[in-house]
Amino acid sequence: MKVWVLSTRFPEFEDLSLCLKKNNEINLSFIRETNNESLEVGDELFIWGAYDETKSDFRILARSKVISILKNKKSTLRMKILETDFEYKIRIRDFNEKKYLYDLISSNLEDKSIYLLSEDNGSYLRRFWYGHYAISKEEVTTRFSLVDSVEDIKNNMKKFELDLTKNKDLKKDLKRFQQWYYIHTDNFVAPSKFIGYKDMNGILYVDKDAISWTDGRDTENCLSKWFVPYRNEALENYIREHFGKPLRKNFKINVLESELNIIEERFKKFIKNFNLPTLKPNRRDREFKKYSDDIKGQVIYEHLINSKTHRWLDENILGIKSGNTRGRNSANILYYLGMKADYRGIFNNKKIDEVISILKESDQNYSVAIELLKINKFNEDRVKQLVHIVELDVEAEQVEEEYSFEGNVKYYHTKRYERSVKNRALAIKKHDVNCMACGFNFEEAYGEHGKNFIEVHHVKALSTLDEAVRIDPEVDLTPLCANCHRMIHRKKDHALTVDQLIEILKLNKN
Repeated sequence: MKVWVLSTRFPEFEDLSLCLKKNNEINLSFIRETNNESLEVGDELFIWGAYDETKSDFRILARSKVISILKNKKSTLRMKILETDFEYKIRIRDFNEKKYLYDLISSNLEDKSIYLLSEDNGSYLRRFWYGHYAISKEEVTTRFSLVDSVEDIKNNMKKFELDLTKNKDLKKDLKRFQQWYYIHTDNFVAPSKFIGYKDMNGILYVDKDAISWTDGRDTENCLSKWFVPYRNEALENYIREHFGKPLRKNFKINVLESELNIIEERFKKFIKNFNLPTLKPNRRDREFKKYSDDIKGQVIYEHLINSKTHRWLDENILGIKSGNTRGRNSANILYYLGMKADYRGIFNNKKIDEVISILKESDQNYSVAIELLKINKFNEDRVKQLVHIVELDVEAEQVEEEYSFEGNVKYYHTKRYERSVKNRALAIKKHDVNCMACGFNFEEAYGEHGKNFIEVHHVKALSTLDEAVRIDPEVDLTPLCANCHRMIHRKKDHALTVDQLIEILKLNKN
């Protein structure tokens, strides 16, 4: 993305102000571009001009993005107006006070001409504007959009390395970064918020007002499409040596998932015995006693191995609604066991059996945590077994549907199966394989051939959903035998609830 300025003069400036007050998008003709460069869709364009008849007081009026370009004798831009300043707070002569903005000023700005700024000057102008005008979190994508590809990330990493050589303030920030990302083949290392946003650079990054509302959690979530957490003492030391500057004590490393094997091979000979942080248990046991061993095992597993935050654990494992938690419940479960902040992600990418072995060999007492992890492992193994069984069942169902033709008409069975094999398996694990309407059990009726088989019913039919939704297997899915499932869906426009079907069964039984 390039940064341009559009110069206008009084009274055109005044007319343009009135136009922007009424429109979010405008068409604007201009004479020419400078520096033999061409405007492109997506470029950022600042509009400035003479504020009064003296033509000596230039102000910045608006920030916009180019959304289309029509070129003929006069070029015409279609611009989306992102932010405006109708109070004209930023005067161009204010740039005199900022040495790095001084050479933005041109004494021969022609009316309705587009001027390309150098990369640094464009960044300084963006920083100057961004720092003056606060935006909401919802609007942050108009300034910083998330990266789309590994190529975007590599370009940002390259930019980070270059900016470190030019920007002293960025060097000072090195010890503040928590999440680092490493690409082995290019030997790139950079922090999440710098590389997760397009068009980020050191000039912008060191001004906290300019990047307000950017969120490291958003970039971490975006980068997780390609990177996975990785813990290796040798790689940590390598990254510290790479910068030659102090870094945060307990920083986290993320590596390209596609490079895991290469990195393991490169650093495996340096892997040392695990030095586990000192356990610091507290006496508060209310949350620890409140939740089942299965739930507590999941909390430990996700925090230590998958590096999940306390807030995430509260929402996704303990089932506390978003907005009603700060992560305290899961934190207190872990704190009761003595696992403070330095335990998060300590076993990144390790198998649960390996984690249990490491804890057993430690001089510290991990006996409770080990038992809870064993329960979690048993449940995980059970889910994997069920997933395999369900996959086979789904394959059989798909084959059955493929041959349900008569002439040119395809007749689909009215039963509809949960599309996610894992959700279906989790529903069976939670509710078991007895029909929740009539109690029928396929294994009891058909022996080994019917073992672990049951159909799964969506409480809210998939056909009624306008978009993809997150399914909670415990609440949204119900095991039913084929007969009951067919009866619930017998009438196309009026599916029964499971409770209604149970009442029908009771009435007819009596």
